[in-house]
Amino acid sequence: MLQERADVWWSSLLRTRFDDGAMEVGWDEFVRLFRAKFVPEHIQDKMEQEFLSLTQGSMTVLEYEARFAELSKYAPHIVADERRKAKKFVMGLKPSLRTRLVAFDHRTLEQALRAACQQEGEMEQYLEEKKASQKRPAAPFQRQERKKATFQSPQRPVASGSGQVSSQRSPSGKKECPHCGRSHGGTECWLVAGKCLKCGSSDHKIKDCPRLQQGAQRGPAPVAAAAAPATGRPGRPRALARVFALAREDTEQADHVIEGTVLFLGVHARVLFDAGATHSFISECFARQLALESGLESEDLEVPLSVHTPASTVSTRKCIPSLPVCIEDRVLEGCFFLLKMKDYDAILGLDWLQEHYALVDCRGKKIAFRIPGEDEFSHPLPRNLARKFVISAMRAMRMVNKGCDAFLASVVLIPKADESLTLAEIDVV
Repeated sequence: MLQERADVWWSSLLRTRFDDGAMEVGWDEFVRLFRAKFVPEHIQDKMEQEFLSLTQGSMTVLEYEARFAELSKYAPHIVADERRKAKKFVMGLKPSLRTRLVAFDHRTLEQALRAACQQEGEMEQYLEEKKASQKRPAAPFQRQERKKATFQSPQRPVASGSGQVSSQRSPSGKKECPHCGRSHGGTECWLVAGKCLKCGSSDHKIKDCPRLQQGAQRGPAPVAAAAAPATGRPGRPRALARVFALAREDTEQADHVIEGTVLFLGVHARVLFDAGATHSFISECFARQLALESGLESEDLEVPLSVHTPASTVSTRKCIPSLPVCIEDRVLEGCFFLLKMKDYDAILGLDWLQEHYALVDCRGKKIAFRIPGEDEFSHPLPRNLARKFVISAMRAMRMVNKGCDAFLASVVLIPKADESLTLAEIDVV
């Protein structure tokens, strides 16, 4: 029922345009006239833009849905399709919820809302349980785990000043340095003093440490452990990135890598789980494929990232800061830098493995995930992935000149499984 100004306006309009109510007025016509009077076109455009850029932010899921429904009427071209409407709702959720829902095809807004509310409830329960567990005294083995996690934490920015630093106590009871995050037991921090973080010498930095070089001769993994992990932000990568395998022939000499297949936005990708790579990478060709199929675009880096590869040092200027990877129906986000690669679509490096508490079991051919607050799960990997047996025409000619046999085969799919051709039955030209 119209009130005050709206009632006066409608009564006047009925008298002047609709013969004092004698003419019937359709609902669509009434809405058009009402919006033209009280919601001008520029206001409608503003509300439409607000809807298109709407995100959850600090709102709860139900508060976000209420605002979503309120603004959706200003963008009928989107909400007319229920699947597009549900997708728009999911993409506006906060990252912690969006990454868990984006891989699922929600056909209606009701399905997406129900899933988001369930995930929000699970997260709140997990945070409450975590907060309650932190108040209880830690068991001895828990203190050991916390000490290990503190030692592996990324290095923090160096503050100007002398090497004398104040310390704070860690949950384990030992003093923790506020700069390097380690419990080195003294008042001088090697990071602040500019000393080697491996041996404490003032004659060289960690990258030139003889101990580190001795470890590199035994395998690339110790060097990777000393490198700073990626920050996951596209703005300013902090260290020289390292990757030890860009092609299949590189992996044959490495014992810390394992191949597998995972899903990127519903697209199967051949990936390399490499604990020796400091960052995660995606091939430029595969990134273009994802852009065509899902519209996901890469972002420019403010500072180019230098990557030390087996052949040389290359530079990349693009990354995808938040790319969901689907493994065992779980969505695990990561920051991927674009790089030219030969045999793989992506490399999941140390930064991604650490972020998702992944353990690479090369002997068992699987990846185990032990995410706090969630059930442990693993992803089995095939023993051997099929190689790409492709050679160039020039190499084929050289092999023929050396006496190798060449066969021109015409392969025909036979319906019956028990019928097959032998090599002698294949026509040779």
